[in-house]
Amino acid sequence: KSYNLNVVRAYNRGANVVVTGCVKDFNLAFGITLNQITDGNKTYHSYDGKLSIPLELDGIITFVLGLDDSIRFEKSMTALEVDDLSASTISYVTPEHAATAYQWPTSKGYGQTVAIVEFGGGFTSQNLTSTFNYIGVPTPSVTFVSVDGATNNPANSASTEVMLDIAVVGGAVPKANQVIYTAPNSLPSFVNCFNAAINDTVHNPCVISCSWGTYEGSYGSLRNAIDTAFQAAAILGISIFVASGDYGSEYGSGANAISVQYPASSPYVTGCGGTTLNLDSVFSIISEYTWNQTTAGSAGGVSIIYATPAYQSGLTSKAYPSGTVSVLSKRGIPDIGGNADPASGYRFYYGTLNTLAQSGGTSATAPLYAALV
Repeated sequence: KSYNLNVVRAYNRGANVVVTGCVKDFNLAFGITLNQITDGNKTYHSYDGKLSIPLELDGIITFVLGLDDSIRFEKSMTALEVDDLSASTISYVTPEHAATAYQWPTSKGYGQTVAIVEFGGGFTSQNLTSTFNYIGVPTPSVTFVSVDGATNNPANSASTEVMLDIAVVGGAVPKANQVIYTAPNSLPSFVNCFNAAINDTVHNPCVISCSWGTYEGSYGSLRNAIDTAFQAAAILGISIFVASGDYGSEYGSGANAISVQYPASSPYVTGCGGTTLNLDSVFSIISEYTWNQTTAGSAGGVSIIYATPAYQSGLTSKAYPSGTVSVLSKRGIPDIGGNADPASGYRFYYGTLNTLAQSGGTSATAPLYAALV
């Protein structure tokens, strides 16, 4: 109050407080100078000076998010690149077929709620009706929840991700409720989006799917803020499944080095990699192997941050092209794999034009395992 900052939201389960105020008040409260920066097509804010907090809050405030919102997240979705999906030679898999192949329970998810966190895009009622009519299951209940002012925007390019996630969950468990929590694409809103799902006592999701992330080394100490939300979810028994990415063993940090994607690398979530799944006419598995194509592939590797968990003790990683095998030095990901090759991908309708698409990527794995839970 003494700095004219107003509490607009409190997420008790994650011990997070969201405050608003004028730039000059934030500058005084934290001993900084906020700046707005434009770099090419990207505009964000950051600050000069050393961040500080009032002495009476020492040991109470553990991190401050939102004063630098330069980080952006990418979706882990890869589309099948063909001109015409109507050709009979183009194969695809439905979520129901994948669940059958993996011998999952036949429960349709009645009475359960799956949370899906998104950072852009949207859906229309026509997208939902067309998609589920196409794959032959009842249209599920899908609810949109805005976080930090985000809108349901089916004209946005991220709508392919949104509808892929909805289609996979709804195709596997059509009786489960889906809640789409959508926030702006920034680090503070990323945390707020997870907190909105975790703290939602109206919809009460039992599991969260996330198909977004970025290079593990981008976050610095701010990664702790996200992990705190994940820990709160774990305590509440809410499982979180996160796509490991579609960039193979080099996330794309610009360093041309082995790297992994966060939050899939967090020990408080299940990192989901991808496979190529080949099925016979009764949806039994003919073969399944790591998804790896010339332009994309299942991301995986070794964290540079998190310690090797006990259940990975003694496991090894193999470096390419040297072929050097070494004991895991840090946490290895992904934790689990599932159908992700766009050639064995899922079909859905998206956007204001209600366009048919076929896509895969590790974005397809995370919602499938969320459906299993």
